Amino acid sequence: MESMAGRLEIVSAERIRAELERLVISPWPRRGLELMVHTGVADIVLPELSALVSTVDEHHRHKDVYQHTLTVLDQAIDLETDADGPVPGPDFILRFAALMHDVGKPATRRFESNGTVSFHHHELVGAKLTRKRMKALRFDKATIDAVSELVALHLRFHGYGEAKWTDSAVRRYVADAGELLERLHRLTRADCTTRNKRKAAYLSAAYDDLEERIAALRAQEELDAIRPDLDGDQIMEILGLRPSKAVKMARDYLLDLRMEQGPLGEEVAREALLRGGHRMSSADRRGVSKHSKNAGTRLPKRRRVSVVLPLTTVELAFRQYARFLRRYTITYAERLVFVAPSNANDDRGRRPLPSRAEATRRRLAEQARRDGEGTIPKTSASSTPSAPKADFTQLHGSQAGPRRAQEAAARSTHKHPRC
Repeated sequence: MESMAGRLEIVSAERIRAELERLVISPWPRRGLELMVHTGVADIVLPELSALVSTVDEHHRHKDVYQHTLTVLDQAIDLETDADGPVPGPDFILRFAALMHDVGKPATRRFESNGTVSFHHHELVGAKLTRKRMKALRFDKATIDAVSELVALHLRFHGYGEAKWTDSAVRRYVADAGELLERLHRLTRADCTTRNKRKAAYLSAAYDDLEERIAALRAQEELDAIRPDLDGDQIMEILGLRPSKAVKMARDYLLDLRMEQGPLGEEVAREALLRGGHRMSSADRRGVSKHSKNAGTRLPKRRRVSVVLPLTTVELAFRQYARFLRRYTITYAERLVFVAPSNANDDRGRRPLPSRAEATRRRLAEQARRDGEGTIPKTSASSTPSAPKADFTQLHGSQAGPRRAQEAAARSTHKHPRC
């Protein structure tokens, strides 16, 4: 098996998953897992299990994590029930959670200065590693979520005996476990592998007390389906909300009150919802006021305006509107409609642009005024051209530029200043 272990790399993940499931739900899975680690097969199939072997401490400052994991698996199997019980065996989810519950310890092991060893938050790291490995082996999403959640919650009980939990803490423990509560009971009990009989008896008695409290609260409040005292429709009616995230914020607020104080009743919950705004977080208050029906009219998002001008006015208005059209945006409730002038004589009182002849006449008149030589008579396309103008046209053509026209007209009407 050692020489052929590398050939597993060409085997599909689905086939490996199927064989692993058969091994875990077998009557004696520990023997098969030890063989996998010994032959190197686990390095390819389940490397997180092989990594536990390297956490053995030579100075025995902490327990052997690898042997502890296999012992927890055996004890979890012993706690399975028959077909009529809450956890009928063989249960793959419980067994695989027991196998993976401490895979986060190699990455979180720290040797403290006082000679002790710590594995802070190894349950969270282990849950992430478990989820990653199960995804690689193509497990279904429901199984991945269940096993990962059990790994993350397996240390939740520790500390219960040192400080007595409130009813609110017990309710949260049950609510967080959800449908996995019976499996979590068995995983937590199986995780106790200490050889100190006094400590083992203390932990067992503490968990017995926790289970009794859960049973008592369940009988009183039907803890299996904890809900706030007001539903979503009632919350929207009381606060004047539309269906939005603000309704969930208010419902979560009532659910927190339900967890803390137990059943309130509709009237008490209504009063608590109306006067309890100061206890909500600032973000929740902003969300409620933002989505309230009485919060005022909200402006729509900024929208870019696209304006199409008539073809006859594009050349006329290009210099004035080009930059305006590129940058203008609006925040009004309705789109603005731009009406471009259909001709030059629009309702704004604009004058038509002068013709080329009129522009030439104005420039010549201005030049004559400056030179003190008099004015130049008005010319137009319809008037009979003078002889000098006719000569200029014959010489230079009707499309000559304004400067040449100015010089020719000046030469024909009066002497050049340089002469």
